[in-house]
Amino acid sequence: MRKAFTMLEMVFVIVITGLVAIAGSMAIVQIMQNYAIQKEYAKMELDGTSAILQISKYLQDSVWDSIAIRNGNAYTDISSINKRDMGQLKDNKELVFISKNMDALNGYFGTYQGSGSNLPFFSGFIDLSNSNGTTLTTAFSQDKLLSLKNLVGKIGVYFPFVNKDGTVVDKYYSNTSNSGALFRINNINSDTTMTLGSSPSKIGDIAIIVNTTPVSLEKNNNGDLILDDGTDQTLAQGVSNFYIWSEAQSGLLRVRLCFTNKTMDFMPEFCKEGVIMQ
Repeated sequence: MRKAFTMLEMVFVIVITGLVAIAGSMAIVQIMQNYAIQKEYAKMELDGTSAILQISKYLQDSVWDSIAIRNGNAYTDISSINKRDMGQLKDNKELVFISKNMDALNGYFGTYQGSGSNLPFFSGFIDLSNSNGTTLTTAFSQDKLLSLKNLVGKIGVYFPFVNKDGTVVDKYYSNTSNSGALFRINNINSDTTMTLGSSPSKIGDIAIIVNTTPVSLEKNNNGDLILDDGTDQTLAQGVSNFYIWSEAQSGLLRVRLCFTNKTMDFMPEFCKEGVIMQ
């Protein structure tokens, strides 16, 4: 007798083979989808962490009291923005701050402009006993001071807690030459003196050399997070939302950066948070 598969057996084999193939292809598709999801998640996690670290570095190297949200000509101190939605960068809003050019040296105690006061006014690099009006004698070496000469017009001296015309100011929210606690440097002389654009009546705390043009951070219409420090540096792409607000009065800021998620339908937006301390 001849032995062979019957037609029914062959049909069963074909059906079972087809089912195994379908199940296998579905498993492969699921694996590929999971891989794509994990890859996109890891990319957004890395992009969010990198952008927040860069923002943290810039803000920690800035004058903390200069950090503000700017909307046109209106400035809101970051310390008064204590809710997340208040610090959302949308429409024309942007984050602005003054970056330090050079940290101050140890303070020098004394009085300023013959006030006769016993209050310990001091500055990080100013010899108050030999300074007057717009002319400041520095504690820098001549070579150190002259190394800043090519930056004249771009840098200024920031005096926290300046007493000017009887008004105490410790903020800076404008790039005008005579605003708040920032005084533009008009000239650096051949000795150890520099000339300011205007004269503070009294100075206190540690003076810092800073850039006079504020750095701005904004989200453009393309979803790019742009840092304008003269280079228009792109910190992150595909950004759907950016928030920054004050968590406490002790010099702590919280940042929330969100990305548009085109891979995971169940999570259309991926957000990453971080904390920036003074």
